Amino acid sequence: MECAYYRESLCRSCTNIETPYPAQLAAKQADARRLLAVSHTFAGVLVT
Repeated sequence: MECAYYRESLCRSCTNIETPYPAQLAAKQADARRLLAVSHTFAGVLVT
């Protein structure tokens, strides 16, 4: 992704802009799988 504001150091809000999109997507998918696995582990536990 190209952003003139980022390139000119006028904005730094896009923390993943230098990471290729396929790598960003793979990391997000891995995080989602990990979170779903954790939630599945605790799905049978009643928290009061």
